[in-house]
Amino acid sequence: MKKKSLSLLFITLCILLFSTACKKNENGGWSTDILAPLISTDLSIANLVGDTLVNVNSDNSINLVFKKNIFSFNFSDYLLDIPDTGISKKFTLDSLRLPSQTFTNQLSLGFLARGLISTGTTGNIFLGNYIISNNGDSIVFPALSGLTIPPTAYDASLFFKEADLIRGHLLGYIVNRFPVPLTNIHYQLFNTVGGGILVDDIIPYIAPKDSAYVDYDMAGKHIESNFTVNVINFSTPGSSPDKALVDTTDYIELRFGILGFYASSATAIFPSIDVLASTEDVTQTIPGGAKLTYIEAEEGLLHVFINSSVQEGLNLTYKLEGAYDKMGRPLVVSTFVPPAPIGSLSTVDRSFDLSGYSIDLTGKFHNTFNTYTQSISARIDSSGILRTITSSDSLKISYTLEKIKPKLIKGYAGNDTISVGPQSSAFDFLSGIKSGNINLDDVKLSLNVENGIGVKGDLLISDFTAKKGASSVALVAPSIMNTRHSIAKAVEFPFTPSNTNFLLNKSNSNIKSLFELLPNMLQYAMKVYVNPAGNDGTYQDFVNASSRLNVNLNMEIPLNLIANNLTLVDTIDFSLGGSIDQMDAVKEGTLNLIAYNGYPLEATLTLIVYDEYFGVVDTLVNKYVVQAADLNSSCKVSGEKRSIAKILIDEARTANLKQGKKALIIAKFSTINNQASCDNHLKIYSDYKLRMKLTGDFQYDIKSKF
Repeated sequence: MKKKSLSLLFITLCILLFSTACKKNENGGWSTDILAPLISTDLSIANLVGDTLVNVNSDNSINLVFKKNIFSFNFSDYLLDIPDTGISKKFTLDSLRLPSQTFTNQLSLGFLARGLISTGTTGNIFLGNYIISNNGDSIVFPALSGLTIPPTAYDASLFFKEADLIRGHLLGYIVNRFPVPLTNIHYQLFNTVGGGILVDDIIPYIAPKDSAYVDYDMAGKHIESNFTVNVINFSTPGSSPDKALVDTTDYIELRFGILGFYASSATAIFPSIDVLASTEDVTQTIPGGAKLTYIEAEEGLLHVFINSSVQEGLNLTYKLEGAYDKMGRPLVVSTFVPPAPIGSLSTVDRSFDLSGYSIDLTGKFHNTFNTYTQSISARIDSSGILRTITSSDSLKISYTLEKIKPKLIKGYAGNDTISVGPQSSAFDFLSGIKSGNINLDDVKLSLNVENGIGVKGDLLISDFTAKKGASSVALVAPSIMNTRHSIAKAVEFPFTPSNTNFLLNKSNSNIKSLFELLPNMLQYAMKVYVNPAGNDGTYQDFVNASSRLNVNLNMEIPLNLIANNLTLVDTIDFSLGGSIDQMDAVKEGTLNLIAYNGYPLEATLTLIVYDEYFGVVDTLVNKYVVQAADLNSSCKVSGEKRSIAKILIDEARTANLKQGKKALIIAKFSTINNQASCDNHLKIYSDYKLRMKLTGDFQYDIKSKF
């Protein structure tokens, strides 16, 4: 037997085949008089509508309770729509740093004296010998002029071959350890092979036991690995009239240092150097004017694409500032870019999973919104191989955050209006009732708005219409319809949705008329106003991926009604049962459907049997009336009313019924008020029952085999 729980009252009939309890009759046949019921069932209201829809009051009267979500808006799909974003930039290597080096040469006083002697001139020979012969003595040191230092070559080919410099400094440090001053020191520094002069300068004076420091800007210079320092001329005024101690090991030191040389083009064995460092903010535009400060990524990818023309291996590091995984580890991605073949490019294309990362969106100074801070650095780790790199060599780097599906966002969710509908939702309460009318004493309805989003809003319901076929009834509720209602935001810790309820009854609306239509569809239209007051400056909005704005219908109907031809339809399995021999032996008989009605409702029953192809086999019962129970002075059923339907079964009907597979039951209910003092709306109580049993009386042909 199949039962439905979709109606106020639902009557289920079951056709069961008899079993044999036989006696011989006068015509030589056998008759059965089945006194024990073939089926016996008691149906209460709980059986009819299901426990979840029944609320029994203290007086045993019944309220039907119905709950349904008629609308669920995934607000997070709207607010959590994060567009792809990233950095795509071409970086030229305009900052190739050459290794810092220092070159030193010393010229002793004794070497200078021997140089004077070697000139072969009488005066120089005398002065040279005079200095050497007075080593260790204090003398009036003579004045000297036209002094030179032989050119000194320096070889930096272990570090670079040549370079065009865009910046850098050549530092000169000239130390005078002689006992007398040096004046008008004229010197040059030039490329040995190419001959280009790098420095040409005169230092006017260096006191004894003192030094001079010079700094030369090398921007725009072309420098070779072999260069020469040449002191063209210098002088000394001597010590006159004072004496000076002569020590032929005293010296002049020429020290030159390459510092911070950065080349636009260089052929060099590049040291381990940083050639790129960039930190940039990337700001997104998010729909609805949202200003987000934080997201947690449920899904997402970091896509890295690099083209490099640099003929040296590069180690690139990308860091998304303020991004951490569940273990608190920062989002740092390192990528090695192989050396580019000559005249070609090396390429890197990789993706990294961002699932589970939380990301700060306030920028590098933490004072903005919707902003990722991305740091990119590139470093050459020396290979020890001579490479040529120019300013036209470049890195094209694209770091893109793709397909970000946030689990949570925080900040300001924006100010926007979202329109919903008109759209419809199936409404299956009372759907078992196919036709007829019902008059309810009252309907109590609560429209519950459950806001699982941490965003304030207003809700305006512009349409709420019950529909059944071509008929419809629109809700009239002046205090609720077409009025903006404030909806509180959810609480984040602990997460608690807000609930706003709109109560409707027959006093403030036509809600009773809506449901007396027995609708099967509900049409609605509404508008959601997000942050209607704008940005309050707190940036405390939050939206989870599971956030929903649910509109729930909670309905309570006191089972106090007037029914008029209220039609219920149901289909049950049908089988005449018994063995083939038994059914072939049937000559005639009667099925007795006995009903004990404990409800104050009269029912008109029709029972049609169908074959497996839904062709009509037989109509067993047609518009048979099951009488309503009588009411007492308290307007309650005083006792059950008994009704019997007799169904004649002959050989022909038996043959047809053996083809039956399904039985269609049509029940039309009407209220019969047989107590004048009672209101027409009759209460249904939990102890009301409809009891039914089926008995049979058949005759068999004695000649048949059993």
